[in-house]
Amino acid sequence: MAGIRDVTRNAYLRIRGRLPLEPPEPSPLLLSTYTGHSSWIFSIAFFPDSKHVVSSSIDGTVRVWSLTEGHAPSPLPLSTYTGHSYSLWSIAFLQDSKHIVSGSLDGSMRVWSLTEDHKVGDAIEIGSEVWAVAASEDGKLLASGGEDGRVIVWDAKSHERVVEGKERHSDAVNSLSFSSDSKRVASASYDQSVIIWSTTTGERLAGPFTRHTDWVYCVAFSPDAGRLATCDMNDIYIWYSHTAELALPPIETTANDYGGARSLSWTPGGNQIIAGCTDHSIQIFDASNGTQVARWNAHTLSIWSIAISRDGKYITSGSFDKTVKLWDPTTHQQIGHTLQHDGEVNSVCISPDAKYIASAGRDKKVSLWKPSLLPQLATYTGHNGSIWSIAFLQDNKHVVSGSDDGTVRVWSLTQGGEVGEAIKVGSGVLAVAASEDGKLLASGGVDGKVMVWDAKSHEKVVEGKEKHSYRVNSLSFSRDSKRVASASHDQSVIVWSTSTGEQL
Repeated sequence: MAGIRDVTRNAYLRIRGRLPLEPPEPSPLLLSTYTGHSSWIFSIAFFPDSKHVVSSSIDGTVRVWSLTEGHAPSPLPLSTYTGHSYSLWSIAFLQDSKHIVSGSLDGSMRVWSLTEDHKVGDAIEIGSEVWAVAASEDGKLLASGGEDGRVIVWDAKSHERVVEGKERHSDAVNSLSFSSDSKRVASASYDQSVIIWSTTTGERLAGPFTRHTDWVYCVAFSPDAGRLATCDMNDIYIWYSHTAELALPPIETTANDYGGARSLSWTPGGNQIIAGCTDHSIQIFDASNGTQVARWNAHTLSIWSIAISRDGKYITSGSFDKTVKLWDPTTHQQIGHTLQHDGEVNSVCISPDAKYIASAGRDKKVSLWKPSLLPQLATYTGHNGSIWSIAFLQDNKHVVSGSDDGTVRVWSLTQGGEVGEAIKVGSGVLAVAASEDGKLLASGGVDGKVMVWDAKSHEKVVEGKEKHSYRVNSLSFSRDSKRVASASHDQSVIVWSTSTGEQL
């Protein structure tokens, strides 16, 4: 099997994961399936209102899905936003729940309005493939990361660069996460490291976190920003975000030979970690001791993105099987119908007010769904590449997405389109995150850099003064927004100051 795994890994280097040889038996928990993307889905996230999920796909679209309304066998999105010219890898909601940011392999990041049904402002041109985007909790900042290893923070309103990490990862940034205070953004990279950056200075505040032995796929700040969760193809790590020390021994997922967790999400209380895995399962772990408390088969192919609503009522998952699904975290039963994409789903997220879901992926579109309707609410297009990461801003009105097109984009849920110019990160963005104060976004990607952006102006706030030696896979802001953690393929996690870009 080792030979097969090596071939698979090389063949799917660009999609950052291994695919199983054959799907599992259908799960008895599956209630319905939703379709819409035309290619792989790489990222998903819940709206803060717990009623919507956003997904991004290699098909280049971000889609928002409704969780609770409508009962069609294959619900259609409420809205579809197009504009990216290539697959979308990442999306995120802004905190107003009216805008979505998306990142694409076309090198741009776009902001979409849910209310006006179009993109807000011009695309933010990153300059390289955008693999990750994030939106700060204060709604003011966006972050992008991607192929060139940089993490850039943008103003969410003006789309001006706030700051760029003063260093960069040595490989692509896969994931971004803002701290709750929007002052830090974490980036995860293919260089096997995670770094936390200041969103104001671009200095590295913490890290690199370097215990990983493979590409780091995801990074997520805990709700109180005191801990950082990261994952590679083998294990899940929980760190103290200020010291870069492990809080627990590595947690082994019960996955198959093709890898472990691909996406992580903390429950609202910070007591558990939810993992979307390459063996098609969702797994839940006790964050205090690493014990697995639940596991169920959720999809027929690898799960590339997972998120939980802020009220803890919904889990959403996005998969290579081109679907987005909603789950009850207690019963593990699917909620409503399956949401169908036209391609693989790379990213999903839920708006802060939990009223919307957004999704994106290989179909180059951002799709908006309303849980109360269950069909897709909207699809946002603008990225020219796959979207690797998405995140909601705290205003419940915006989503940020990152793509391997090298851009981070912010999307408005109320205006129905992209907000401002796309944030041009300069390399593929694999991870984005939004700070809890809504002021900052973080990006990370293929170049190993973590950048923090002003969520309003899209200007760079700061860039990590160093960078991961490989791609950034995941980012997470601390709750106070002062730190951002990054997880990388360089096997490290780094916590950065969002004001200075220094490692913390």
